[in-house]
Amino acid sequence: MLADVHRCVRPICLVAILCVAASGCGGARGSGRGSGTGTTTAVSCSQPALLSAPKPMLIPIGNSLRRCPPATAQRRLDASAEPFLGVACRVPNSITCDRVGVGVNAPGAATLVMVSVAGRWVTLSPPTDSPRDHLWLGYLYEAGLRHGALDVGIRPAATRWFGTPEVEPAVTVEVLFGDGTVSTLTARGFLHPGFG
Repeated sequence: MLADVHRCVRPICLVAILCVAASGCGGARGSGRGSGTGTTTAVSCSQPALLSAPKPMLIPIGNSLRRCPPATAQRRLDASAEPFLGVACRVPNSITCDRVGVGVNAPGAATLVMVSVAGRWVTLSPPTDSPRDHLWLGYLYEAGLRHGALDVGIRPAATRWFGTPEVEPAVTVEVLFGDGTVSTLTARGFLHPGFG
């Protein structure tokens, strides 16, 4: 449940604090104030007992974190954070929905995960299954499986793709942590014919 929304002073960056709980946040409260540096304060949620603790999530509007508040440090993510990419249509091996799923195993302290797939950015949703679940998920719509950087190269009349010819788009992962630290990873991705 959206508890409060704070806008960065800098353009093209909206920062939202989300409270994620089984039945929402009761009596959610938040306080924040924009400043010349585009900083925000935390949001606290009061909620019934026995529900999982609320999780903050930052949502940028724009291409990347570069116009959000400055990070305190930057480091490279290890290979375990490389994104999984897969065609995500209801019919197995179909490409007609033109949708690609994106999954990233991000460190547990992450508050925002964004992935660039062939130059297009996707903001991922945080894990909700268990405290030990670190899989962030999102979808790239109108992915261009017929034309463009993710073209799977099948015949015009065909609607199914089985992984060949291979599609290996450039990918970049950007992870923002609660302390303002940003971690990045740039690699060559691999598109799979299925997702999930």
